Amino acid sequence: MKSDCFGYKKGRCAVLEKKKGIEDCYGCPFYKTVEENALGRKKAVDRILQLDSETRDRIILKYYGGNYKLLLGGN
Repeated sequence: MKSDCFGYKKGRCAVLEKKKGIEDCYGCPFYKTVEENALGRKKAVDRILQLDSETRDRIILKYYGGNYKLLLGGN
């Protein structure tokens, strides 16, 4: 398990929800550093915010339960 992966939590892979050994992280399609994950999330949020209001509202309702603050990383 690569401890620098954003999905590494408490000695296991939180992305795949399976206990994985060190050798299993190499080549994993979900492997990203914390920084890479944060950048990817920011790009996705920026893209959503650029959409027309109807599409943006539909996405926020479906994936964020209508809570605009969740999209921006708040509570």
